[in-house]
Amino acid sequence: MFSYYKTMVRNNKGGKRAKGMGRKYVGAPTQRKLRTATDDGEFYAAVTKMLGNAMVEVKGLDGKDRICVIRQKFRGRGKRDNTIVLGSWILIGDREWETPKEGHLPK
Repeated sequence: MFSYYKTMVRNNKGGKRAKGMGRKYVGAPTQRKLRTATDDGEFYAAVTKMLGNAMVEVKGLDGKDRICVIRQKFRGRGKRDNTIVLGSWILIGDREWETPKEGHLPK
């Protein structure tokens, strides 16, 4: 009896995005430079709580607690090399234009 359904070809080369992972480093330098706090509104903070919705609670070097919004570059597919977990030190920028609400942590 003839079957219309054929079996799929075996995948010997890797997954769906196997080439994309390798091509990320083509032509790129082997060592990336570390970004340091150079401007006035930039400083380092430690992650104390993961809040969800791309937000974390951090404690800065000045002792203040803040809410940090993780930018799109460090979420989704770009998260692979830039993982933000509990206890990690991150470089944050203060929002000078934003006025904090009563009873809320500043962003």
